[in-house]
Amino acid sequence: MYLKSCHSLHHTPIRPIWESGTSPLDYNPISLGFISLRRGLDKMDFDLKIVGGTIVDGSGRESYRGDVGILDGRVAALGKIRGDAASTLDAGDLAVCPGFVDIHT
Repeated sequence: MYLKSCHSLHHTPIRPIWESGTSPLDYNPISLGFISLRRGLDKMDFDLKIVGGTIVDGSGRESYRGDVGILDGRVAALGKIRGDAASTLDAGDLAVCPGFVDIHT
């Protein structure tokens, strides 16, 4: 009997949240630690908006409560952000570290 590798049998990879062409159904909400996900259909100010998190930006300054706006795969705004997003993640009381670690290297 031929068996496929464990990777192909039991693992569906989670794509980066900034990858274009993804659907909210591609994300695993438990592993990402978010509470709500909302998908819009119109032109939005951001592709993704992470709201209500404690922002630690790696600059050495104190952390602060705010939002992170992502546009075209890059951090476009920090702080209290206005504007709509195609997807919104509620960070609740979680820490958000935009640009703190570049996982691409």
